[in-house]
Amino acid sequence: MVTFVISYVIMYLILAALFDHFARKSLTFSQQIAPVDNKIPVSIIIPIRDSNEYTEQCFLSWLNQDYGGDIQFIFSLQDMKDSALEVLSRLKERYKFEVIVTPVLSDFGGKTSNLFHGIAQARYEIFILSDADIVAPPDTIRKTVGILASGNRVVSCLPKHTQPKNSWGNMYSLAWNSAMFYLWAPLMIHGRALGIAGGTVGITRQALKKLGGIERFRSYLAEDLALGKAAKELGFELVLGPSVQSPVGTMTFRKLINNFIRANLVSIHMNPQGLLMTLLTYLFVYGYLILLLVGIARGILWIIALCSILILARLLFLGRLTRLTSGKFHFFPGFLLGDLLTVATFFLALVRPKINWGGITYLVCRGGLLQKVS
Repeated sequence: MVTFVISYVIMYLILAALFDHFARKSLTFSQQIAPVDNKIPVSIIIPIRDSNEYTEQCFLSWLNQDYGGDIQFIFSLQDMKDSALEVLSRLKERYKFEVIVTPVLSDFGGKTSNLFHGIAQARYEIFILSDADIVAPPDTIRKTVGILASGNRVVSCLPKHTQPKNSWGNMYSLAWNSAMFYLWAPLMIHGRALGIAGGTVGITRQALKKLGGIERFRSYLAEDLALGKAAKELGFELVLGPSVQSPVGTMTFRKLINNFIRANLVSIHMNPQGLLMTLLTYLFVYGYLILLLVGIARGILWIIALCSILILARLLFLGRLTRLTSGKFHFFPGFLLGDLLTVATFFLALVRPKINWGGITYLVCRGGLLQKVS
């Protein structure tokens, strides 16, 4: 027992330090991508559902890009009552872009339906598909198009989740930044990522056509993971692109839980290593919680002391991750509750594999496919 616990603590600390190094290396890699001055025309397609306090900032970050070529902006919505239309109406007075509103197609997810209609309107051979909650630095198009123009076919930008304004938002941003910076981005650099991050993706028309079009991924829980997997199967290299920001703001507890359930369902149903690998990963990452509870229940002070070291180390490394993504070091003891909620929603996802998007409930089936329930 003693040997096992000490070995676990030592291994945990070593891996935490390694992941911290990988995270910094990933951000440096994305920041060192050189912006290329060219005039290749590009179509920017932004699928939208609803708006928030950052929506106008996100849209303006694309409309004010430093790019010399022709840009076709397509904002694709699914409801004439969408609050984002008011934002777009104000911007229409100063900027040139296209707005399309089309109902969600049968058997499509809301985002893939919006993308499908947007791509149908696209005039150019290079696409940038970006979520509506992304703030893109001014040289994002130059960097992304430069990578595609050099012969690559799929580029996935590195998303930084920033500006959480409450505890639930902090838990969300730490969870997603951990996944992106500790695991996904380092794997992308070495060509071993399981898929792409769908926040902002650059892809050529020809490549998307070879993949079967966006409609091939219409009913996946994580269309970005499915698209990236299909691209790798065709021999396409998945390239890590420049970093972008996704402002979090104030998040409700309900939305946090829904996002955690979705992430767990992706891990359970779309992880190529299967459920067993997911369980082993969770046992390692969150095993300190079990040990802490055992130590408290049995009054074993040395176990409590070792778990306290892990908690302090995790607090430190998460603070360093926050500084990496937002520029400011921030201690957030609430990560403990975030870890507990991650584990709890994992078991909830196992027994109730359902997700709610935009008021529609979907059953998540084998392989991550969605089946509309209501």
